Amino acid sequence: MGELLQEDHRSLPVVRDVAVTPFGGRDRGHELSSWIERRVLDVCGEPVGVVADIYVDSASRRPAWMAIDTGAFDTPTVIAPIRGASLLGEIVVIAHHRRTVTSVPAVDVTVTLEPTHERLLSHYYARAAQAAASPSGRKLT
Repeated sequence: MGELLQEDHRSLPVVRDVAVTPFGGRDRGHELSSWIERRVLDVCGEPVGVVADIYVDSASRRPAWMAIDTGAFDTPTVIAPIRGASLLGEIVVIAHHRRTVTSVPAVDVTVTLEPTHERLLSHYYARAAQAAASPSGRKLT
């Protein structure tokens, strides 16, 4: 379902705020390709890694996920949602904690992000956001 965003649009200007927008023409979806190879920090400013790829949903053609190379041997590449991410100068800041991102279920994203993997990742990040929103840090029921 998710496919790799082509890297031939790197010359476009950089977005300052990411609300997932339709892919096509000269919109923010194309601009996100300039995020590839930029450093990534978590919501608290902790380093996570470097953006390796951007994936778009093949049905909606909207950017949805980014692959982040953590440089670690045990979790070399992780997938994080683009929603809520922004730029701080030349650095990408994601809307999740480092531990949430580095604990994400492993998925193989050589070229595409399969629909089953997208559902798994969406569920994982929704639960993590729900837990982070509760005062105790536990899942709300």
